[in-house]
Amino acid sequence: MSHSNDPLFDAGRPNPAMAGIPLRFNSSGAEPDESRIAEAARILARPVKFVDADGYEQEIIAASFGPDGAIAYVACAAKELSEYVDVSFEFRLRGDPVGEVASEIVSYNPYFGCDVRFLDWFGSTSVLIYREKHDTYIAECTMEGAAQYKPISDYWITNGDRLGFWKYKGTEVRIFALPTLEELAPMSEAQAVAAGLCPTKHW
Repeated sequence: MSHSNDPLFDAGRPNPAMAGIPLRFNSSGAEPDESRIAEAARILARPVKFVDADGYEQEIIAASFGPDGAIAYVACAAKELSEYVDVSFEFRLRGDPVGEVASEIVSYNPYFGCDVRFLDWFGSTSVLIYREKHDTYIAECTMEGAAQYKPISDYWITNGDRLGFWKYKGTEVRIFALPTLEELAPMSEAQAVAAGLCPTKHW
């Protein structure tokens, strides 16, 4: 299990000494902006990483800023118990007038980590894209309602209010509207290239 004072998880990835090989995939998107994470922690009046009163390691692993001071962030909580590690990842929004809403991210098993690849706002809706053990998911959430999660693929691209993604060895590019995640008519590769919605193929 964990060694000395090393964290159980770091930036959403498990300590290899505790949970084997962390997630490492060739996928679209980018690593979270550390300066945004630090600024979110400052606004939330908490450290980026700390151990809470119940012994859980808490960490902000991604953050983004929306209208009227709203913050979207992904939080990890982990604690080593006698026979297993209790770990969860939550997609959280903080803002007026509700305060904070949170949903546990969809995952085959959070023990294998959460690799956030995109977190941004479209008006009053925050959109999250992350990779878990088996799949990449896109999620949308507002201060007024529960988060919605949909599987996409590791190979995707955003352009304005649309997202295009390949399924492995697919012949068409699937299209989602942002931020609603409504699935639109698919495009041929040529159409997607012309629309700026054709991700790079990785096969």
